[in-house]
Amino acid sequence: IICDIQAMLSQNRILGNHSSHSAITLTNRQLPIIPDFILQASQITILRLDHNKLTDIPMEIGFLTTLQELSIAHNSLRSISPA
Repeated sequence: IICDIQAMLSQNRILGNHSSHSAITLTNRQLPIIPDFILQASQITILRLDHNKLTDIPMEIGFLTTLQELSIAHNSLRSISPA
């Protein structure tokens, strides 16, 4: 399942049961940070955050224990917090 935030917001829906999504794609969204709901989701296996404005990857990314693929290319990363 791929969750596209822009499509959900355009339909005025909130990602209610985000823990059931295995892949989340938030590319080209101008995100300066990783949204909290992502860091709290328990079943994400793929997270795509390419082409945003991320400067840091928070320590909480380490809590995504089912995460198998993290794509963060083309951001403005200054640091990645140790997990």
